[in-house]
Amino acid sequence: MSATLSPGDAMKDALDAEIERQIEHTGNLISSLTRERTRLLRKRNEIRSPIYSLPPEILTLIFKFACPPLDFPREYGLDSRNPGKVASPHILSVLTAVSARWHNLILSTPSLWTSFIANDRGIKLMKIVLARAGSLPVSARLNFPIGPVSHDHHAAILAPILQEHASQIHMLHVRRASPTWLKEHIPNFVNLEFLCLQSDEREGNPISIESSCTRLVLKDFSRRFSLSWSNIEILHLENTPVNVCLELLQKCTRLIEYRARYLRGPMIEEIQLPSSPFVLPRLKTLIWDEGFDVFDVTSLSLVSIFCEHLPPTLSAVEIQGGMFPSESQSSTFAYF
Repeated sequence: MSATLSPGDAMKDALDAEIERQIEHTGNLISSLTRERTRLLRKRNEIRSPIYSLPPEILTLIFKFACPPLDFPREYGLDSRNPGKVASPHILSVLTAVSARWHNLILSTPSLWTSFIANDRGIKLMKIVLARAGSLPVSARLNFPIGPVSHDHHAAILAPILQEHASQIHMLHVRRASPTWLKEHIPNFVNLEFLCLQSDEREGNPISIESSCTRLVLKDFSRRFSLSWSNIEILHLENTPVNVCLELLQKCTRLIEYRARYLRGPMIEEIQLPSSPFVLPRLKTLIWDEGFDVFDVTSLSLVSIFCEHLPPTLSAVEIQGGMFPSESQSSTFAYF
């Protein structure tokens, strides 16, 4: 036996369903209106807020406090063991979400983006930093992976980016790049002011690098170099063979500041201390840290000669790490 609805019951069910639909529609409408009301209230508060009336120049200064300029030489130079705090570009993404005005202002202010490193650990973010910095100079970091296949693949990814933005980069840190890459690409960075090269290789053929950069930092390099000697004014060396350090000290005749730290004995050739005077007419600062202890007692007379050949222009000298017999100290440090 099956039950059938009477015409009256069917009409009642249809009316009930229609009412439920209208209730749901009204609820959705109320939610939509509530969201719109919230948006309008927020907009009204923004307009009435004192910060909304600040001129773009003041807002830009405020934003720069959130992402202070990076001290790139400190971050990647010899003081990198105690680097400063580096702001992340993501802070600007947070600021752009505050309001449409902030969003437009941040995206249209290139100077804000020069506070960050164009780091190849995030290729997408690297492109954003370089693009939004416009024509302003930018700092960059390139860290090549270990292995020839990985190295070549990474170089291929970077090639179009660097081709477009090489002239824009004024400070550059490069780690584990192949000699071929250095020779082919470093000359393209025509506006470099600071260059830090770092390698993990302990042997190999000499590297030829052409650059007009005046500030150079070399870390963990054991190879000899062919450089634009006459351009270098500031030279920092770390974990470099003593013979290479001495050779660079004599060849870079325009040096103003020279720092060598954590020096190592040569891997193949013997140390050749200069036996005749060398000319460094502009050198003002000399720091030789933990290096003289690689010399044996028989070469201490040459160490004295080395000190005697230092230029009279020096105003700051620091020599650390060395064992000198008492009878040699007076002659070694007579210059100072």
